[in-house]
Amino acid sequence: MNDDLGFGVRYEDSKYLGLFSRLVILSLDLLVVIITLGLGIYFNEMYSSDNYIIYMAIFICYLYLTVIKASNIGTLGQIVTKSKILTIYGKKPSFLKMNFRLLFWAIGPLNTLSDLAFMTFIREKRTLRDCYSDTIVIKKNALPIETDIPVYFTRILALGLNIMYRSCYSKNT
Repeated sequence: MNDDLGFGVRYEDSKYLGLFSRLVILSLDLLVVIITLGLGIYFNEMYSSDNYIIYMAIFICYLYLTVIKASNIGTLGQIVTKSKILTIYGKKPSFLKMNFRLLFWAIGPLNTLSDLAFMTFIREKRTLRDCYSDTIVIKKNALPIETDIPVYFTRILALGLNIMYRSCYSKNT
């Protein structure tokens, strides 16, 4: 296993978004997706026999949950909770990482429930999809308290799973 995983950043524990804020983000983003898809279906029924409007609505939702979520603006849920998503290295997540996160969200409601339960086991309050895509969700105004922390693999036994993921939390804390 490669020990050179780079160097990351760490924030105060209070700067990582908790369960309530994550539920707000999830609810508002889901509401935006449902409204967008609903409008797509409505306008498709009214003005088009092809499904191009529905495809466009799906594409808009996709961009909303990948590109806009990683941008400085953020989604409606991120604006309301004043949060942002970063990698454990302190950088903006790549398009590929955001697609990978979205894949977990698209799997379904059971994954979302286990995601929310899982985040209560980790000090960084990361969900499963955050752990697998090396992302963190923090308050927008958060500044790192430590930088250049070696990234290492850590394990956790939670929900009957033995999960290994990359972390910046020092092994002593």
